Amino acid sequence: MIFTVVSVIFLAVPDLLKKLHKSPVPINPIWGVLVFAAVGILVLVLRRMERRMENTPNLELIEISKQLTITASTADSSIAQVMRIQIERATRDVDSRIFSIGNFRADGKISDIRIDDQALEEHEMRFCEGAWVIRKLWIEPISKGTTIQTKLTATLTDCHKNQVSETSTQTIQSPVELVKMIVKLPANKECKSARVALMYNNRPHKDLGEPEISEDKKTLSFQVKQPPMGAQYRITWAW
Repeated sequence: MIFTVVSVIFLAVPDLLKKLHKSPVPINPIWGVLVFAAVGILVLVLRRMERRMENTPNLELIEISKQLTITASTADSSIAQVMRIQIERATRDVDSRIFSIGNFRADGKISDIRIDDQALEEHEMRFCEGAWVIRKLWIEPISKGTTIQTKLTATLTDCHKNQVSETSTQTIQSPVELVKMIVKLPANKECKSARVALMYNNRPHKDLGEPEISEDKKTLSFQVKQPPMGAQYRITWAW
């Protein structure tokens, strides 16, 4: 687009200068310099706008909400369901969208991975170096400003067997405005204490205090606005 605009301007400038030259009114030569200076400034502005558009993703991530629901936990086994909902907004008109997670891992087994309650095709997921890599493509027109919600669910087996304390972690892989984390404990468990830590590369960086704990001590929640890229938020609880 920028090349089209610039071409039109440069084609128009010589004609404008000829008309000014033939004008019966004396023209100060400084006007020619000002015209070329104005064109140069316009080119720089348009180029900056183009770069900004190139660096803007088709879909901007507004919110990630991760809920871990542990339905059973003993020293021998555990069962949990994880649900991750992300809300995105289209920054321009597009013909397709991609949902991608590059490091979906757990201490135990992950199974029954679904997106919007639909099982994934074989080519949409692969297991690599101890983690699932998920990538799903939709070919569908999306208008600028449209908000889209995508839900990922999975079953976690034997991931929360520790009978003293357990954890849930969310890693920030893309710019996002808001991240919410919720942990629901099984009927036979209640939270004795809990802390939230900010981490980088699995190393503690800062203690963020206690998460919000429900009155029945069975639900923990935490949220953060505009988290930095690469940050890891870990809820650790004793039960």
